[in-house]
Formats: sequence, C-alpha cells, structure tokens
Amino acid sequence: MKTEFGSEISSILSKIKKKSDIVKEWDLRLKDIAYSLLPQLKIIVEDDGHGMDLKTIHSKWLVPSTDNKQKNSTSKSGKRKVQGKKGIGRYAASILGNDFLMETTSKETNIKCIVVIDWREFENEKYEFLDEVPILVEAFQSESKGTKIEIITYDIWSNSEVEILIHNLKKLIPSKDSDSEDKFEIIFYLKDQNKDDKIKIKPYPTIDLYHYRISGKVYQEEGRIFASFDYENIYESTVEKTVIEKEIIEVPIENFCGEILFDIKAVDRDKLGLDFIKNTYESNLYNKKASEYTNPELLVILNELAGVGIIRENFSIRPYGDKDFDWIGLNKRRVNNPTMRLDSYQISGLITIESEDISGLEEKATREGLKENDKYDALIKIILSVISEMEQRRFIFRKYRINEEERPEEKIKKAFELTGLYTQIVNELNKAQVSLQVVNHVSKIIKKAESEKTKQVNSINQTLIEQEEKINEIIATYQIQATLGKVVNVVIHEAGKHLMYLRDQPKNVISFFNDLEKEINKKLVSQDNTITKNLIEKISSRLQEVKVQADLFIKLFNKLRTIAISKRNSKKQFDLIKAIRTSIDIYEEDIELYNIKLDFSAPMTITLNGWDFDIIAAFTNLIENSIYWLKIANKSDKIIEIYVEDFEDKVKIIYLDNGVGINENYIENQKIFEPGFTTKSNGTGLGLTITMEALQRNNGEINAMPNSNGAKFVVEIYKYN
Repeated sequence: MKTEFGSEISSILSKIKKKSDIVKEWDLRLKDIAYSLLPQLKIIVEDDGHGMDLKTIHSKWLVPSTDNKQKNSTSKSGKRKVQGKKGIGRYAASILGNDFLMETTSKETNIKCIVVIDWREFENEKYEFLDEVPILVEAFQSESKGTKIEIITYDIWSNSEVEILIHNLKKLIPSKDSDSEDKFEIIFYLKDQNKDDKIKIKPYPTIDLYHYRISGKVYQEEGRIFASFDYENIYESTVEKTVIEKEIIEVPIENFCGEILFDIKAVDRDKLGLDFIKNTYESNLYNKKASEYTNPELLVILNELAGVGIIRENFSIRPYGDKDFDWIGLNKRRVNNPTMRLDSYQISGLITIESEDISGLEEKATREGLKENDKYDALIKIILSVISEMEQRRFIFRKYRINEEERPEEKIKKAFELTGLYTQIVNELNKAQVSLQVVNHVSKIIKKAESEKTKQVNSINQTLIEQEEKINEIIATYQIQATLGKVVNVVIHEAGKHLMYLRDQPKNVISFFNDLEKEINKKLVSQDNTITKNLIEKISSRLQEVKVQADLFIKLFNKLRTIAISKRNSKKQFDLIKAIRTSIDIYEEDIELYNIKLDFSAPMTITLNGWDFDIIAAFTNLIENSIYWLKIANKSDKIIEIYVEDFEDKVKIIYLDNGVGINENYIENQKIFEPGFTTKSNGTGLGLTITMEALQRNNGEINAMPNSNGAKFVVEIYKYN
C-alpha cells in the first residue's frame, strides 16, 4: 500500500515538473518576444589590429583568466604594451547587453572567426557547468581585418551617459607628443534616425596654466631612493629652472615602487594669482583670452584642470586625475597647515609608473585603480615628498614676494595723516589768490586738527600694544597645550602596557589566595608546607610587581604635570637643567625604542627667572623633531647631543643630531622657524615656531647652524630680567 502511494506521488511530481519546464520555456519565449518589441541599442566596438585565429579563441579568449597577456606583454608589432592582463575584461561585454557577436580576422591567416553568445544562457538552470553553455564559433576565409564586436542592449542611453562615456574615453588617452610611433586612436560614432555623428576622441589638451611646477624622476641607487627634479616659478621676471636632487627617506627601500616620472603643477587661487594669469597668459583658454575671463570663471577652469593622473604604458589608470578624487590625501593634510599646504584643487599633473612586474603596483580586477598595498602607500609618500618640496619653495616665495605689509599702527597713522591734505588746500588757496593771512589761519586749523589726530593715533596704538600682550599670553598658553598634545600621545602609548598589567594581576592574586586557602586547610592534617610557601612567594612577587607598575604610571603622569596648565602664571625662579631633563624623560621610551643614543652634558643646576614650561615645550619640540628624522634615517648610529654652558650673562646650549640635516638655504634665511613652514610631508609647521617663541619669552633665541652631519641649533638665554 505504501509502495503504490509513493509511486502515485512520484508520478504527480513528475507531471508538475514537466508543466513547470513548459512554463519556464514559454516564459523565456515571451521574454524574447517582449524584448524584440523594445527599442534596441547596438554597441559596436571595432579595431584594425591583428585579430585572433580559431586556436586563440578556443584556448585563450573563451577561457577565463589565462596568463597569455602576461607571457606576451606587447602587441605583435611590438609597439604597444597589451592591456587587460587579468583575463576577465572581455566579460564586461555581458554587462553592456545580452546579445554578443564578434567577428575577428587573423592578419596572419586571413581566416575570419565568428563568435555568438547569448549571455542569458549562463543563467539557465539546466546548465551545470560553463562548458555546457552553447556558444557558436565558426571560421571561414575572408579579406577583412581586425576585430569587430556587436552588443545589443535594451537599455537606451541618455545624452548625459553618452557625454560621460566620451569624457572617460578622453581620460583614457593621456596627452602625448604627436610624433610618437604609437598612433593609437579612438573614433566614436553616434548613429540614429536623426543624426550621424563621427567624433575623433582626443585627449584633453594640456594647458600650462600654473604658477609653480616641479618635474623630474624618482629612482633608486645603491639601496637609497632619490628624486631629481626641476623647479619653476613663473612669477619671477625670468623663469629659471633649478635642478635639485633629494633623498626620499620616508620610504623603506624594500617598498620602492619602481622608477617614477612626474610633472606636477600648482596654482595660487587668490586674487593676486588669478590676476597674474589674466595679465601674463598669452594663449587662448577654450577659444577665449585669459584676460576676458572673470575671476570666478577662471576658478571654474582651474577646477576642471585639477587632479594628478597616473599613466602606465601610454594609458591612463582611472580614476586617478579626476578632479574630485583626492587619492594623495592633499585636502586632509592641508587642514593642519593651511598656510603652507596645497589642496587638490590647486594641484594638477601626471605621474608615470612602470609595469606591474617592476613596480609592484597592481591594478584591481575591476580596473578601477591600484591595489592599496605597501607599494601603493610608498607611491603616495613619494609624491607627497615631491609636492612638499614645491610647497616649501612656494611658502618662502609667497612670504617675501611682496614687501611685508605695514604694521597696524603705521596703517592707522597713515589713515589719519593730514600732510597731503594740508599741501593740497594751501595750493588751492594760493591759486585763488587768497590773502596770506587767511592761508596762515587755515594752516593753523589743519595743524591743530592733525595734532589732535596724532594724540588719538597714539592712544589707539597704546591699546593695540596692550591687546598684543594679551594675545601673546593666549598664544603662549595654546602653544604649551599643543606641546602637551604631543606628550599625551607618548604617555598614552607608554601607559597601555602598564594598564594591562595592572588589570590582569588582581585576578591572578585572588587565584593564588584561593589556592593558598586550600593548602592551609590541608596543612591542618599534613605538616608539609612547601606548596604554601611557594604560593605566598608568588603573591608577594605579584604585589611587588603591581607596586613597580603603579610607580611607573605615576612617573608617566608626572611628565604631564609640569606643562598641564590652564592659564599662564607670572615669572618665577626655575632650574633650567631640570626643565631640559623633563623634556628628555618624556621621550625616553622612544629614544630606547629607536636605538638613539642621547648625550646630555650640563652643570648640576642653573637658575633662571621665567617660565619652566616654555623651556620644556621648546626642547620637547626639538627632541620630537630629531626622533622623527632619526627613526627614518638610513644610519646605524643615531645620536642626539645636548651641551649646556653657563656664562656670566647668558646660558648657551648646543643641540645636535646626526639625522638628515637642514637645507642650507633654510639655514641661511632661518625660514624653518616661520609659522607653517615644514620639511615633513605631513607636518604642521608649528614645532620650531613654538620653540623659537617659547625661548623669546624667556629672553632667549635660537638659530639653526650649518652642520655636515645632521641638524644643529644654538640656543642662547640671557640672564637679565
């Protein structure tokens, strides 16, 4: 009975399955009929290259992810590097449409092969494996050449989508010399019932619209990375190229990403920069003279030109170079130092990288950028290092390009000055033949008014001086807080391991006590107390270690106490040597971590009148700078030396390290102390400014000095009050 019932159920299920298959079949037919009634868009991609033979189609083109293009990296003519080494790019055709037709003729055999694919078949459940999907491939003799692909889709493109496609095709081809042997071109046809357009896709024109330019190459030599480049500044009456060579120490040699060619330009987007472009740029900008644009219109053009693109093997890698794609991180970097840093809308240019095999810079399978690995990080650091060189020179030039503006008190004095008015009135009265008595009377009135205005100006200037003193006090407090931020980072780093130890030990001690209690109960019966003694020793040892860790914790927070101020107090007597040692203690963990030898030679004590936290802030910033450069310097022995000499009228401190040193130009003009100026790729430009101003508040000064073996600073603090 059960068998007959089971057989009946099986028969019913079989009939249902057959009906289901019929329904699915009709469903597919109805879909085909529906699609045939819809408007169609035919996409045709055609080239006049070497084509493919039947063997290549069967063994390579129809096989996913082959290494054919990796083994044969150039075209058959040898003129061009082949693209699409991943072996999956051909399947992008399935995204564009379901019906696929390819005609390709081998240049060597004159055999035309036709491939027909219905991508919907790959979704059919009746096929379990890829090789079961029907694909039509035929071959016959032909006189045609190249490859032609036709794709039919029912998704009709809008005008904006067509414009986006043309835009991306233009971005694909970088601007290059017309004499190049590579004559690769893209012709875009747009055909419908109303029009028949033929567009030759040309790369976006290179417009040399810039104020500063840095161009050259990055290479390795004897295990070190160098950048050799020219720097241009077109503000100057004669554009001079300065050939410079710099070692890039931010990148370990094992992460070097191959030779890099770069050409990076920067613009000033302020009124002075825009006016300079309009007055000096001679070529037309999009069929219009630069001088005919308003400043807002010119900014729109600069926005379109912005972006740093990447080229490899004569093709651009997307999306690098798009104006809104800040892959270098310029905007985030600029937040901490807006005076010196350039943002992504001020920078344009191209960099050329080597092949994947040489550079290690691999493209993503989607062909949307490079894989973000160590080599990619190195590429960004290298480009930032190069841009930083341009920023340093731009910063100095802009600082002193125009005569420094007059001080506020001089501007006020000039605004109230009546000398010019007095001369003008006297001349007019003389022309009118007014009597000398009237002229003298008017002169007295003007001079009296000028005297009253002078008193007002002096009063205003006195108020400004008082306000300046208050502002300087506020700045001093904020500078200490900025230094405190650095110290907090150190303390947080050091405190972590001590906190973890203190967190874990109480449960261990409790466990030991529980074991001890059990042992004591046993000893009521037994006389052996060896285990008990061991447990007591463990507990004692752990408690002692907890005390050590707690002492270390207290020491860490003592580092903060001296400079953790909420307001600035009055001057007082303090020990200079103790203040410097406090700065050294803050970084003792890092000094040990990076194997830095610190030599501090000084008298036992030197008493000064001032603010000890200013001295701590000054030397904290000096030591922090030294550690930064020493930890990336390619040197086996890393040294910081501080020598203190006590004289009758002053204290002299020599500060040295054997790091990368300071550019001679920056030593000559002492620009490294300017607010915002930095030679670090991601620096804020505040450390040495804080050091200088902190010392000045204590009757001191600091100067950078030439040194062939690193950085050298001389600090002098005068003992007068």
